[in-house]
Amino acid sequence: MRRRSRGAMRSKTMWFSFALVILGVVYENFSYVQNIIDPRLYGVILITIGIAVAVLRFITVMPLDDK
Repeated sequence: MRRRSRGAMRSKTMWFSFALVILGVVYENFSYVQNIIDPRLYGVILITIGIAVAVLRFITVMPLDDK
C-alpha cells in the first residue's frame, strides 16, 4: 500500500485527477467562478477532460507499485 501511495504521487494521471477535484470544489463553492464558464461549453470541457485522461493513460508505461 505504501509503495502504491508513493507511486501515485509520481503519476501524472493522479495529479490531473487531483487538479480536477480542486477545480470542482472551487467551481461549486464560489459563485463568481460559475459565471466564468458558459453552460454551453460543458460538453466541450468534458470531451477535453476525457481526451486528456486517455492521453495520460497511453503515456503511462508502468504500474504505480513500480514507480
